[in-house]
Amino acid sequence: MNKWKFYNPGGMQDILKGNCYNKREAEEKLRRLYLSNGFMEIETPVIEFYDVFAASGSETAMNSPFKMIDEKGRILTLRPDMTIPAARVASTKLKSNDLPAKFFYSGKCFRTAEYNGGQMREFTQSGAEIIGSGSLFYDGLMISTAVDAMKTIGLDEFTIELGQVDFFRRLMDLAAFNEEDSEKIRLLIDSKDFFGVEEMLVGRDMNSEVRALILNLPNLYGEKEMLQEVRGMTTDSKLLNVLDQLSELLEILDDFGVSEFISVDFGMVSRLDYYTGIIFRGMTYGMGFPILGGGRYDTLCGKFGKPMPATGFSLGVDRALTALYRNKGKIPEEYSADSIICFEASARKDAMMVAGALRGQGLNIEMSPLEKNVEDIKKHATAKGIKGIIIVTDNGAINILDLKSGTTEKTDIKSLIGGAS
Repeated sequence: MNKWKFYNPGGMQDILKGNCYNKREAEEKLRRLYLSNGFMEIETPVIEFYDVFAASGSETAMNSPFKMIDEKGRILTLRPDMTIPAARVASTKLKSNDLPAKFFYSGKCFRTAEYNGGQMREFTQSGAEIIGSGSLFYDGLMISTAVDAMKTIGLDEFTIELGQVDFFRRLMDLAAFNEEDSEKIRLLIDSKDFFGVEEMLVGRDMNSEVRALILNLPNLYGEKEMLQEVRGMTTDSKLLNVLDQLSELLEILDDFGVSEFISVDFGMVSRLDYYTGIIFRGMTYGMGFPILGGGRYDTLCGKFGKPMPATGFSLGVDRALTALYRNKGKIPEEYSADSIICFEASARKDAMMVAGALRGQGLNIEMSPLEKNVEDIKKHATAKGIKGIIIVTDNGAINILDLKSGTTEKTDIKSLIGGAS
């Protein structure tokens, strides 16, 4: 007998009971949030051509997909990301008068990367994209919506960290680093390896202010006042322009009323991929990795034949709920019906009438043939969190058991349906 039929593949999971209920509720709350902000829902295929992700230039997307071959020998993949398919849709399906397009989505993604802790190979992304405008206002709207998404999940202690890809790339140009060395120092900065960064600079001929900025990148983290400190460390016009952009963005976020959740981190260089400007990630207590990430990606749509500026974010729903349970000590809420209707065989039709009438009043009603004694039914209902039992007998009589108070009320079908209709 094949033992693997009893197990899930590594990094995949069954989601049961309260966890599944909470996840679906969270997705629906996020859906209402995006709709309230004027975003349009889209759904893209779970299986895409591998070329869609290879074209993006994203190392994560290219190196971690589950691959398969179709009947014509073409390479397919389970999508590892939702932003790239959204860019494909915007570039190939939309007309100019549809822009800027505001999309949102929620769906499963799959990656073959190593899994541990809250990082799974199968996970749900919920997010939003604005495609077709380079306005800094839309960067602010995305970040503000990301804050609202974290709140919608139920988190209230979190930080959205802002970075700027152009700042790091400009420093690498000024330091005359080639692509290989830039990648090495990026990894050192991202891991806060101060000695490693210093060692990389030994013997290199560069401007003293550029050297000082690179050495200090891992420490350049804080509130908007920190921008003034950074401004005093450089005279380069392009770096100053990046600082001006960040200052303006922080003013926009202040207008949105979300400044208390925002910080700036010039050492945030872990997510370059296809990003071209502002990048951000959502961090919260008890999690060693972001639960939300996004940024501006003005060159991605051009890979699909229609260059357009764009910005967006995605939130890991599973990660966010894990953070919620850890941070607040919450136990996943279990769904339960309001009442269970038990009936004798000859009263089945009457029981259905009662169930229909009560459901019409917005109640959640479970039905079950009367195959157990009343005490066993009570145990079953209590275990499932059901608060009431309605027993329909073959003579039209009804007994209503209130499990909270322990009382029993006798009535009949006409009285009960009449009161409910």
